Amino acid sequence: MNLSEVFKKSTIVETELKEIYNKEKKLTAEIVLNHAKKKSSPLHELFTWDNTEAANQFRLWEARTLIKSVKITMTVGVEEVKVRKYINLRTDDENNANPWGANSEYKEVKEIMSDEKTKEILFQQAINELNAFRKKYHGLRQFEKLMVEIDKLLTAA
Repeated sequence: MNLSEVFKKSTIVETELKEIYNKEKKLTAEIVLNHAKKKSSPLHELFTWDNTEAANQFRLWEARTLIKSVKITMTVGVEEVKVRKYINLRTDDENNANPWGANSEYKEVKEIMSDEKTKEILFQQAINELNAFRKKYHGLRQFEKLMVEIDKLLTAA
């Protein structure tokens, strides 16, 4: 099942997670997985039960984690900062909706920044991530000042 299908089932997921939370008084990945193992669970079909496929997907996740772990030091202004050496450049679609799609690849940050086209793709990804952060934390008073600054950045972009 792909992510867009999962999002379509968000009402079912929300209801089921609420029931689990009410019963267990907390949510953890392990608790949710244990409930989803039951074939009668509405969450069951949202998991990959083919162990070969699940193992392959997990190894892909491990590979992405390894790639993201490599850092380099860059000079920004007068400051030295550590950044990821490889950045996931998503070129699947206009909205960069699938971060690990067929046209998603990791490129060296220096290579990305030396090419106008890839630099623009990365800039758009950063804008999309700021918007996602804004949606996620919108309405939390502790983040009001930060949201104002994000709005300024998005307006300037």
